Parts: sequence; C-alpha cells; structure tokens
Amino acid sequence: MALRTTWAFCTLSQDDIVGNFPPRSNTPIIEAHRPTCKDFITHAHLIILRLLAHLDAHLSLATGTLASFSPLDKLSGTSLRLLKALLSGVGARARTDLVGHTDMGSITMLLNIVGGLQIVPPNVSDPPVDSDWRYIRPVPDCALIKLGDVMVQWTGGVVRSNMHRLRQLPGRKWVSKDIAWLIW
Repeated sequence: MALRTTWAFCTLSQDDIVGNFPPRSNTPIIEAHRPTCKDFITHAHLIILRLLAHLDAHLSLATGTLASFSPLDKLSGTSLRLLKALLSGVGARARTDLVGHTDMGSITMLLNIVGGLQIVPPNVSDPPVDSDWRYIRPVPDCALIKLGDVMVQWTGGVVRSNMHRLRQLPGRKWVSKDIAWLIW
C-alpha cells in the first residue's frame, strides 16, 4: 500500500497582484502579504526578461521578441503558485501525487529548497520507466528555470519542454515548500 502525499496549493494571478484588474478577494494571509507577492512578481519578471533576451540572442531573434509575449502590464495567464507537500511514508511505500508532466506555459521559475524534482533526460523512450528519471539537486539561492510547452511552440520546436515530477527523496520523510512562477 502506497502512502499518499498531502498537497496544498495556492495560486495567485499575476494580473490580480500587480493590479491589471481589480483585486480579487484572497485569504487573509495572502492579503496581508500582497505587497511582498507584488515585489516577488516584479523582481522575478526582471529575471525572466534577462533570460528571454538571452534566448532571443541564441535563437537569432530580434531583441525583445520573446519578452513581447509576456509583458507585466497586460492581462495574462501568468501565476504565482505556492506549493506545500507533506509525505507520511518512507521508502518504497511512499509515492508522489505529482506525476510526470510538462508545464503548459512559456517558462517556469521554481524555487525549491528540499529537493525531489526529477526530470527525464533527452532521448528517453516515451513513456519513461522509473529508472529513466533523474533527481535535480537544488542549489542554494538559485532558481530552476524550466521551458514550457508554449516556448516550444514559439520557437518552432527548437527548444524542448522537459517532462518532470516531484518525488520523495530516498529514505527521508518529505516536507516540501516550493514557489513556482508560471509564465504565459
């Protein structure tokens, strides 16, 4: 019998937080930290703009091409997602509820401290078997950037959206607190 992960998600619309439309009614804890969320989104957007400029250069696109698809001041599907996972099982009896998937947006910025993110390397059969998955070790004070399905479309398939999942680290009880900024 596998023991399940208990997940809590809180998804905040970029448009709500930065004021692209009238504020939604969020939980009191989110409302108390609305300025912090806005600061995060504003600063994270600047980081993403640098990454997009780098991609523009390497894909021989005009400067600002990719950034023009994700402006901060226009309505979008971009969201800030807070994730918390608590797994009660250990070892082979434990499992994750976030199965392998790709992200639908253009870019995801993931801040993960504990670990547990796994990816499938290129040139692996589809669907991957359990031994195909590789853990990605978090680096302190760094964000992980994942390209999404929309970026694959925007570049005509030149870039790739990696299949990934969250999994308990071997031999450890798992509590994971992650922040994902999902850019459209």
